[in-house]
Amino acid sequence: MLFRALSGSSEDVFEKWKIKNPSNKVETVTLQNGKTKAFWIGDKHADTTMLYFHGGGYAASASPGHYDLVAEAESRAAKNNASFSTLFLQYDLIPSACYPAQLQQAVQALDYLTNTMQRPLGKIILAGDSAGANLALALLSHISKPHPEVDRITPTGNFKKVVLLSPWVTFDGTAAAFKENAWKDVLDSRALHQWSQAFLGGAKPDSYNTPLLAPPDWWSGIRADKICIAAGQDEVFVNDILEFSKKLNVSFFGFSLDSSKTES
Repeated sequence: MLFRALSGSSEDVFEKWKIKNPSNKVETVTLQNGKTKAFWIGDKHADTTMLYFHGGGYAASASPGHYDLVAEAESRAAKNNASFSTLFLQYDLIPSACYPAQLQQAVQALDYLTNTMQRPLGKIILAGDSAGANLALALLSHISKPHPEVDRITPTGNFKKVVLLSPWVTFDGTAAAFKENAWKDVLDSRALHQWSQAFLGGAKPDSYNTPLLAPPDWWSGIRADKICIAAGQDEVFVNDILEFSKKLNVSFFGFSLDSSKTES
């Protein structure tokens, strides 16, 4: 795709970003399949680690802003004398990889943290934005209800927190906000439809790739101490996110929602 050809891979963007931000402690690691890479931002031995999945419709690489975001989280933690780092996953993009390939890579990233790094879930924050938040929810589902086509992972305990920024919870694209906020949000419904179909690759929407489809009891016993969702009232996803939050609120006591008056 043109924008990816211009910006390069998430690793390309990361390499340029770290040159411009030499004060950040960074490291690139290769996961167990020998191909998938992830990037440490901050001390990998920190007390708390955020496992982050970037957005972009499963079509776009991470942007410099994504790396700025997680670096800022580390900086704010340091000001509060907290030890914090991020493991940033570079997952494969469409059209070369489709569902559930990205979920398999997310499992590998979590396996690296819990087994190789011996990090308990209680010291991991699972986070993502847009499509990355979709992937985070898929991983959360997979831990409790294993996907039949993806390697199982059986960590003990619960995530310290799950943070979802403008999560892409359905590929339907018919909610009122898609018309009401069409001129306020940079996301285009036609592009979202094309990306979602390429991502599914012929698979049907299910509770893993389309969290809004999952019944409320799907989320019972979910492995997180707290789930936080941020949504903007001027974004096209806002109606879908609010509907999804109602399902979570029914079955998960640790839920909270921040629906901003301006777009996230």
